[in-house]
Amino acid sequence: YNVFTLTMNRSALSSKFKKAKIFCAFIQEGRSKKAGVTQEGSYVCAASAGTKFGTHGCEVWISRSIPISEHSSVKVSQDDLSIIDHNPRIIVVRLVTSCFSVVLVSAHAPYVTTPDTIPQAMKWHSEFVARINEYHSKYSIVIVGIDGNFTLSQYGDMPTQFGTAFSGNPSKHEQFVKEVYARSELRFFTTLKENCRPVFYKDPYTYHVKTGTHVTTNDYMMAPHAGVS
Repeated sequence: YNVFTLTMNRSALSSKFKKAKIFCAFIQEGRSKKAGVTQEGSYVCAASAGTKFGTHGCEVWISRSIPISEHSSVKVSQDDLSIIDHNPRIIVVRLVTSCFSVVLVSAHAPYVTTPDTIPQAMKWHSEFVARINEYHSKYSIVIVGIDGNFTLSQYGDMPTQFGTAFSGNPSKHEQFVKEVYARSELRFFTTLKENCRPVFYKDPYTYHVKTGTHVTTNDYMMAPHAGVS
């Protein structure tokens, strides 16, 4: 979720997540003033700090009240969560319980507005893929929730790992994005519809423009091969 700012709404968001029985949430634009692991209601929150201009900041929220699986009574505590790496556009968290361990990543890619902003986005995505591959090599299971700020057309050559992750309105840097992720170990395993349990089925769009003129898909869940199986 790109929430724009959590400064005044953290408690309300915690309540909404609890009511919806959300176990884990990946948040962008949290705009926390400092990085760290804290508690918000019934959730453990790992946050990276926003910039000095009050933008960005990524977070991972995990429920302390919901068991980690349908077949276990184990619940997450604050001590189970540690921050591996962070900056305003990414936070990498390791969750270690008595049952399993996993690396969770919340990330926010640069937005491409004009052709001259494409190189910055290209550099970010290349470095991001290299970083995730490194974590996968070290920790095995990695799950990513990302505001990718790119949309893909269903036409042309679509790398198999994208599944049905397209909106029909491609970004200016669509072809580069396809090439970068085609060379990676990452797979896009859901767009809030594909491969989700029926209770989570939504339409495939993850962003509704405020003017109501159109909707698009630019938020994704992804994981290396081992994280999907």
